[in-house]
Amino acid sequence: VPEVNRNTPASLYVAQLTGEFGNVQKVLDDDVGFITEVAGGQIAAQGMDPGAELAMLKKKFELWRREYRDKLQTAEEVLMKLDRLERSRPISAGLRAPLQSNGSGSHGNGQRPAAPRPEKKSLMGKLFG
Repeated sequence: VPEVNRNTPASLYVAQLTGEFGNVQKVLDDDVGFITEVAGGQIAAQGMDPGAELAMLKKKFELWRREYRDKLQTAEEVLMKLDRLERSRPISAGLRAPLQSNGSGSHGNGQRPAAPRPEKKSLMGKLFG
């Protein structure tokens, strides 16, 4: 397992998205709890319509969810591009893989064998699919 550099822009952005998710989750939990307590009569809130407040909270959540989904999609695209860029960098001479042989003594197309890529399900597919 490669060591993760937590000071890269990608790592910092992912950490920022993670923090945003945690903050929104906490606020939503608090808001839903308050609306539930008002609706149950445990807390008096004059002039507050719990049904209307819940509907407004749902709209706010849907807006945030779409924006967050877009941020995740952008982050995923950037991380995939960075991964492709990293994979395309030349490997130092001492670490190069042997060239493929086609059995005739030559090295086929003169390129290193491609490393098998694990099949990935996109982050968007996992969260919203």
